Amino acid sequence: KFLLTMAILFLLPLCANATPIMKDFNENGTIQDGDYYDQVNIWDSAIVNMVGGVVTSTINTYNTSTLNISGGTVQGPPLTFIYLHDSSALKLSGGLFYSTWIYPHESTVNIYGYDLEWVIDSSKRVHGYWADNTEFLITLARIENATIVLHEIPEPFTLSLLSFGFLVMRRKVKHFY
Repeated sequence: KFLLTMAILFLLPLCANATPIMKDFNENGTIQDGDYYDQVNIWDSAIVNMVGGVVTSTINTYNTSTLNISGGTVQGPPLTFIYLHDSSALKLSGGLFYSTWIYPHESTVNIYGYDLEWVIDSSKRVHGYWADNTEFLITLARIENATIVLHEIPEPFTLSLLSFGFLVMRRKVKHFY
């Protein structure tokens, strides 16, 4: 434990002085495990799939670009912002979101999960669960001209019951005459 503590104390100041990493996608790409960005910009009609990795500050989508988030972590010190510009699209089906605000402006946001519900208090938020049972709470701002679509997917237990029922129905029955 002592060595681990000393290693953390040694590496922490080095990380604090790290240069922010900005990534521009002008064509299709992927954010995956091992990627760590402070800011991501998606241009033109690029499609970016986030399946892992970490974004800590801002994600911007421009023109008719699309961001698909099915994994990874979107977190900020203290907040992370996702700005959708120029009729771009955001599709959310997984991932971890901590203190994340989404500004869709005139774009489209599709959220795929189960037990989805709007939480209207001082802000507009969506609460629910991803297909892997991970709970999420996402804050949306300036949605007046945006299209927000909540897609209810079957929860995993229901899906497994349906699969079991299908297998039972397909079972061949012996007929005795």
